[in-house]
Amino acid sequence: MKNFIKSGNKIFISPKGMEYELENGRVYTLKYNEWEGAAYFEINENINIPNKIYGNNYDSFINRILQWHKRDDVNNTGILLSGMKGSGKTLTSKIIAKKSDLPIIIVDNNFPSRKLSDTFKKISGNYCMIFDEIDKNERYWDSSQLLGFLDGIETVCKKLVLFTCNDENFANENLIDRCSRIRYYKKFEGLDNDSISNLINEIIKDDKQKQTKCLDLINKFKVKSFDNIINFLHEVQLYPDSKELDLLNDLNIEIQN
Repeated sequence: MKNFIKSGNKIFISPKGMEYELENGRVYTLKYNEWEGAAYFEINENINIPNKIYGNNYDSFINRILQWHKRDDVNNTGILLSGMKGSGKTLTSKIIAKKSDLPIIIVDNNFPSRKLSDTFKKISGNYCMIFDEIDKNERYWDSSQLLGFLDGIETVCKKLVLFTCNDENFANENLIDRCSRIRYYKKFEGLDNDSISNLINEIIKDDKQKQTKCLDLINKFKVKSFDNIINFLHEVQLYPDSKELDLLNDLNIEIQN
């Protein structure tokens, strides 16, 4: 291996290591070294998706995203998933990423958005990227720079880019109603009564009295999210001899007065 590499009139010390291509289905974290001013990828563990998924009926939405991105005339596909905490948006982004069968890049919270375009001008290929909770990271992820990153004017790679956020109003001016950049947008709402009843019946089986008690308590939840409801029901399922209210009082779930 030579000690230097030449790019135009510039000569750089050759980096040590082996040639590598990002692998389909494998997960990487995109990071940035401020001291060296360099982006790099770190091999990550596989995306964690529960074996049993409750209440997620977005198959047609996910299939449309993947079919669109596979088109030859599409460079970048942006997706924005917003909604209350624990509503299923992050899980849905993981499912989309997994089904894409592309190298999955999770963008580190400290990666500056201003460096994204420069980084991806240097590489080719087709990648799935996840920016989780962009509304909580205004310091590093400027929404106008993220839109510029999606333009794809100077890039030679193809990107399926997933954004999640809790507060849909944080950057509506830049991200909403921009189908050329964010093609798909889904808002995750709190569960309605029918969805809650279906979850109860699915997890707490063949016990009408316990189902009714669970429904009464869930109706008092301040946040009626998949996360809270499913974890409460699993607790009831695991400890059938305990009182439902006692189990609820030990969980990190706030009750309305």
